Order: sequence, then structure tokens, then C-alpha cells
Amino acid sequence: MSTDGPTDGGMDVGIGGDNSGNVVSVGAGGAAGDIAGTIVHGDVVVIQMPAPLGTLLQQAPTNAPPAVPGSGLETPPVDREQAEIVRQALAGVRAAEASGRPVEAVQAGDIRVSKVELLLKRGVVLKAEAAQMMAENATRKQPELQALQMRFQSSPAFDTGAMAALQAEQEAIVWRDFDRQAFTAKLAEARALFEEALSIEDTNTEALLQLAELLMALTPDDVSDEERVLTKAHALLGHAATDDDRFKQAQALMLSVQSLVLKHQRTPPGPELAGAVETCLATLTEARDQFRRLNRTLWATMADQMLQQLQAASAVAWGSPAAASPAQPPRAFGGQAGAWGVPTAQAGQGATHAFQPPGQWSVNVSVGGMPTESAYVAMGYDQSMQAVVSPSGVTIQGRWDFIPATGTLMLQGVANGVIPYALQLQILQAGPAGAIATDGRGSMYQFVRTG
Repeated sequence: MSTDGPTDGGMDVGIGGDNSGNVVSVGAGGAAGDIAGTIVHGDVVVIQMPAPLGTLLQQAPTNAPPAVPGSGLETPPVDREQAEIVRQALAGVRAAEASGRPVEAVQAGDIRVSKVELLLKRGVVLKAEAAQMMAENATRKQPELQALQMRFQSSPAFDTGAMAALQAEQEAIVWRDFDRQAFTAKLAEARALFEEALSIEDTNTEALLQLAELLMALTPDDVSDEERVLTKAHALLGHAATDDDRFKQAQALMLSVQSLVLKHQRTPPGPELAGAVETCLATLTEARDQFRRLNRTLWATMADQMLQQLQAASAVAWGSPAAASPAQPPRAFGGQAGAWGVPTAQAGQGATHAFQPPGQWSVNVSVGGMPTESAYVAMGYDQSMQAVVSPSGVTIQGRWDFIPATGTLMLQGVANGVIPYALQLQILQAGPAGAIATDGRGSMYQFVRTG
């Protein structure tokens, strides 16, 4: 009998058996050459591949390092040769299975790759290909997005309506001429592969971690699915005895933090949110330290960046001692009374500082006298805040708070609708038309009132 191979090119698959029923053969046009399947017990088959392909197949990863933008540690592009070998090997498996013979593994010389491992390798390839599609699309659209940013900044109007229009236009640019259907299909196929791997081996922790990460991308508004997967992963990895399991244990901790951030991205400031942030900080610190002990540099760097964001959020918004003046206890963010009953300064109510936040501002950021970025920021009398950052095009929505007695300005929100954002600034000099501030970490902020 015969069955058509995959439609994405590279190999035509045909399958047949001899009269003894002991061998099946898979004809493959392409890099894999002829592939044969040997029956090992009952109807279970081990697919045979040419020995030179074994190393490529074995080296194809079952997990992928994280991208760390701007760190010099970005995820490398997809290895096309490895990806094609993995695709062809899985096509051979599917062809054998179409004949009614279950496949146990793929063999190439002395190297054997189980079907479960092959499913993981193919899923990781698909995830990486989808990520690369999006990265290439963003690079291609960068000039257009920057032009939009400049046009927006030159406009005299800066209000919530203008912000909404900008975000809608940015989204339209990003998705225009992008094969969203192919992008989504790759993620959906990867999910199916990870779920298939777990149907064969439900204690495979690598498959659990890969599936949990993918579910966060596919269903960001429903964290219950990845929570169930991660709960099982944590139980299986609770007594990690090898470095590989300890690495997965740290990955599971970091994924749990990401899931908790998604869960609370719309939770208002208060004890519940404060507790979630503190849990995230403790969990992420544990994961980061584990990555460092294992010399997993990429993962440790990513955990460090997440920690910086969460530490800023905790200090500015939810009452860590670092955020408060020595003369007063920590307070909640957002114009509400804090846990110690100390009210925040409402706009226009008892504010005596020369810097008055409500209005529209052009903000230039510099480090060591060298400009790094700029932003247009609108702060409303209701303590709402919208900002757009140049040249990155990042948009931020949230709230502001100001303590006149200490000259402390605090901004909290969400960047690009997903990433938690928090910033605390100390006003050094101020007047009706502008101010100079510092974040205490070497960056200076020049505020110029535009409206």
C-alpha cells in the first residue's frame, strides 16, 4: 500500500511489506534516502534510517532556549537541516502507522530515537519556526512602525482616543501581509504533538513543560489549562536527582511565575496582587539560582530580567520598604489607602510639590549623558496613565501616583497589553514646565510639559 507524504515538501512516502510480514519499507525521496522498518515484537516497528543521519536527528533539541531581547543571547535561528531530518523521520513514522503497524522508535546506525522524543523534537521545531516567523515579520515592519511612531509624536493631541487609535494602527501593521494562518497552524500542530507524546508517556516532564508554555501563548486568558499541566510537572520533579531534572524543575518554576503573572494581569492593586507578586519573586529567585548553579546562562538571564520587572512592581506598587520614605510606612499604589492606612496624594488634593503630574509630557531618557530613548506620556486627573516609547514603539497603559512630600513619582501598568510594567522616579528639580528625575539606577529623565 502507499500513502501520500506531508504537503510541506521534501519527501514522498510509500510503504509496503514483504510476504513474511517481518519488514516494512518506507521509500523517501530527499535527504533521508530509503527508510526501512523492522518489526521488533508483534506489530511494533522500529524505523531504520541511514546511519549518517543519526547524529543530526539526535542533536535536534527537545527543548529550546528562551529569547532574551537586547541581551546578545537571542535564540539562534532554526537549523534547517536538523528540522528537515526531524520532519522526514516523523513522516516515516506516520507512513508506517498508516499500514496499521505501531512505531516504537527510529534507528539510524547505533542511534535510536524513541517516537516520544521524535514528537517532542518536531514540536520544538514548529514552535521555533513560528517564533522565527514573528521575529522576521517584526524586523520587516520596523521602519513602518517607527514612521507611525514619529507621526504620532508630532501630533499636538495626546489623549486616550489617540492612544487607542495608535494601538489599532500598530496592530494592523503587524498583522498585515503576515501568514497568520500558517503561524497559528504551527502552534496548533505543536500542541497536538506534545499531547500525543503525553498520551504515550504521561510522565514525560519535557512534554509537560513544552505543552504548558504553548498553552500560555494559545490561551492567555485561561490559565487553568497550563496550571493543571504544571501541577503534574511539579509533582513529578519534586525530588529531582539529576542535573537534567533539576533544570526542568527550574523551568517549571519559571513557567509557574509566567502563568501567575497572566492570571493577575487585571487584578487591581491590593493584598491579593501583593501576595501574588511576592510569590512570584520568591519562586523566580529560586529558579534563577538553580539556572546559575547549572550554568544555564540563557535561562538565568531571562529569569534576571523578569526579576527586575517584578522587583520594580513590588517596590513601587505594593509596599516594599524600598518604595517608601523613611518618614512613612509603605503604601498601596493607585490612589487607595495602603495596608497601614496611609492615603496616597490624589491629584489636586493637598499636592504642594512644584511638579504637578496631570497633563501631557515629552520625556527624554539618558544614561551617562547619552540619550537612550524618549516617550510621550499622558497623566490624567483620574490618575490614569498612557505612554508610547520611542524608538521601540512600546505602548504602556496604567496608573500614576505621586508623593509630594518626597517627590516620588510612581508609574504602574502593562506594556503592549501583556508585560507588567512599573517605574519609580525621584524628582530632583521641578518647575511648572518640566522636571529632572532619576530612577536611582543611573538613568536620568527629563520631563517637558507639552499640554
